[in-house]
Amino acid sequence: MLLSLCAAAASAQVTITEATNFSVHAGRDARLVVDVLGTIWIVPQNGGAGEAIDTGPLPARQPRWSPKGDAIAYQARAENGDQLWLYDLAAA
Repeated sequence: MLLSLCAAAASAQVTITEATNFSVHAGRDARLVVDVLGTIWIVPQNGGAGEAIDTGPLPARQPRWSPKGDAIAYQARAENGDQLWLYDLAAA
């Protein structure tokens, strides 16, 4: 899997050849949602520039597209255990 993760003035190309405990989910429009080191990224299916979503200070994992593709559900670990969160793309 090849991802290009970009931020303001910095960018990096990341090639993942082996990993543990990460998740990838394909949306209806072929975009991928990926969790990498506690951050959730939206990436075009064929690779390219990824966009990190703001999940707050908690490490996020196990992202899944909603059936309509307008939101992403994910888990975040808090002091009292895992919680389920919903990221609304329209509100972002």
